[in-house]
Amino acid sequence: MSRPVEAVAEPLPLDEPTYQLLASRLGAVLASLGDQGARAAYEKLARALEDRSVPPELQHHLANLIEFALEGGRIRKKAGPEAELRLIDLFNRTTRGVALTSRLDNINHALTKMVQDGIEKIGLQMRAPSIYVMTITSKSLRLVVRFDWDGPEVETLEVG
Repeated sequence: MSRPVEAVAEPLPLDEPTYQLLASRLGAVLASLGDQGARAAYEKLARALEDRSVPPELQHHLANLIEFALEGGRIRKKAGPEAELRLIDLFNRTTRGVALTSRLDNINHALTKMVQDGIEKIGLQMRAPSIYVMTITSKSLRLVVRFDWDGPEVETLEVG
């Protein structure tokens, strides 16, 4: 159900303060990685950070690194709210952040139509650990939103 993302993925430029925030966190991640495949990918990311430009094919790893840094308010505690906002903005510009924003737009669009139509029923279920679905029924629509590690996504939207 997701609409395609219209923007073409481009390298993400990094300014010096953002580089400094990410470089120290990446060092901690590299030190903890035992898997050679994962280590190689994050070593490529380290080189891209040094170049101050992250190509689209490494932006998934950059998004993971940003999530790690933001987890539990870690970056806010160590570097302040401005640093946290800087990383949130960067996450939103990664290929994953753009895709997530598009999925959220789809969900909000469907929810707006359902509110206008009159919501009749809402339910939440666990499909599996860390995978949940919310079913919302209106007079003429049935929306199922899936929540998992990749964020929320419209799973089905039925008319009638």
